[in-house]
Amino acid sequence: MANAVAERPTIRAWRPQPKQARFLARDEDEVLYGGAAFGGKSEALLMFSIRRRDKYPGSAGLILRRTFADLNKEGALIPRSKEVLWGRAAWNEQYHRWTFSNGSLIQFGYLQHPDDHMHYQGTMWEDICWDELTQFPSEFQFEYVNAFCRTDIAGCPPLKRMATNPGGPGHGWVKSRYVDAAKPEERFVTERGTTRAFIPAQADDNVIGLERDPGYIRRLEALPGALGRALRHGDWDVFEGQAFAEWRRHLHICVPFAIPADWTRWVAIDYGFSNPFCALWFAWGPDKKQVYVYRELYATGWRARDQAIRIKAASEGERLSLYAADPSMFAHRPETVGISIAEEYAQAGVHLTAANNERLAGWGVVREALAWKELPSGRLMKEPRLQVFPNCVNLIRTLPALPFDPIKVEDVDTDAEDHAADALRYGLMAERRHEFKPEPGMKRY
Repeated sequence: MANAVAERPTIRAWRPQPKQARFLARDEDEVLYGGAAFGGKSEALLMFSIRRRDKYPGSAGLILRRTFADLNKEGALIPRSKEVLWGRAAWNEQYHRWTFSNGSLIQFGYLQHPDDHMHYQGTMWEDICWDELTQFPSEFQFEYVNAFCRTDIAGCPPLKRMATNPGGPGHGWVKSRYVDAAKPEERFVTERGTTRAFIPAQADDNVIGLERDPGYIRRLEALPGALGRALRHGDWDVFEGQAFAEWRRHLHICVPFAIPADWTRWVAIDYGFSNPFCALWFAWGPDKKQVYVYRELYATGWRARDQAIRIKAASEGERLSLYAADPSMFAHRPETVGISIAEEYAQAGVHLTAANNERLAGWGVVREALAWKELPSGRLMKEPRLQVFPNCVNLIRTLPALPFDPIKVEDVDTDAEDHAADALRYGLMAERRHEFKPEPGMKRY
């Protein structure tokens, strides 16, 4: 197919605005430019890639969105690139690629399906840009593709650049990786020795855009609730479509204490191997007014027997009334000659009971446990039933970050990191129904 567009686009000049310039000047391995809508974030990614192509002849940059439609819609990265690069580079419509006269190229791509990251295996990119990063549910996909950000061009550092608004199925891992890791614009070093930074975006940063559309801020301010707070102010603690908007750190995280020996205790388990496995420990006192989640295990790569052994070791000396487990753990698997995960647990001394897996009812029980009421004066009229010890870091991290499913709007998005939330749901459903003895006819291993 010819390397040209059918119709010459309108050519627009571009100059970086102050916040965009600060983003472009960063030299960390990974930089996220994120927050409010209309901050000029996507355009900053495009200009970053173009500058690198000009600076390093023969270099290649990859720009990714979740879907091709996201790349190609009106005002998105591909149409905008045509406005900027017409006459400076050759466009290939078939491969969605710009080729520069110095041999550099910009490739547009997407990862819509769970295995799409495999398309980038063995490639080489001097830089990779991710637009609307929170729309990518899997941090694994992100890490996998970024492994091919490498170079053999002398003096050219491989760099990753990201832009996004809050919200979406990847909100939790993006927030944890960049927003919560350090102060805004502060350089921080990871355990692997790589460097990262987060540049917060505000709609007010886009002076040029506001000159073209002076009413945009007013329209953002008119948006209700969480959506308005997230898109107008870049608030990462709330977002539109948040499944558990009741969560408040100061209300739901309690000061840890020694659980009395006579309190009822139980464990709930969500199984995983390549995805995380999660076990949560629950307790309630004689009055049963509040339920405490006081311990968690959360890991990938542990096989069923290892999980059971670690749960048993963590529970040593405790009297546990129930192990409420993900019902899928009771399925017989051909690859293990018909032995279920529950039977593997039993062989290690942990005897499971199938948890109640009514999803919508379960999420209702979670919301009820989170619920609280406040008077107009700010005084708390009703305290939440659920209290979480601060060592349950993955439950605290992921529960408030879960979005609703875009199709099944009353359910949680299963593409998001929902493993701790599922374990919480199993545990609270057991508490609600007092399932501390197997029901008649219930299979127990």
